[in-house]
Amino acid sequence: MKFSLFILISIIALSISADKLVFVLTHFRHGARAPQYYYDQENHLDYILEKWERPGELTAMGQRMHYLLGLRNRERYINNTHFLSEKFDPHEILIYSSQFNRTLLSAESQLQGLYPQYLYLGEILHYNF
Repeated sequence: MKFSLFILISIIALSISADKLVFVLTHFRHGARAPQYYYDQENHLDYILEKWERPGELTAMGQRMHYLLGLRNRERYINNTHFLSEKFDPHEILIYSSQFNRTLLSAESQLQGLYPQYLYLGEILHYNF
């Protein structure tokens, strides 16, 4: 019991004294996407008769979700803690993605939020839904 308490106090003390951010790992999936299966396959209509280009693709709302997440991460890791450089540096950020269009577009949208002055992917991300 005493040893467990010592370990708990040590962990708390170390976490309080550690004031330098050295590594951040984020893991996310794509944002909102179109349905995988259509009610009307021939016309690409879902159950409420809304038309979609291709099944499973990232929607405009999904792009916006990642853009806003990028803005939040910019505030957290650039503006508040200065963990990342103000300008995009490819040595600081490493991105892994599958080759699906929805996952690539999710990563691009989030990067545009993180570095909005250096990347421009279109008006859709700046639109207020």
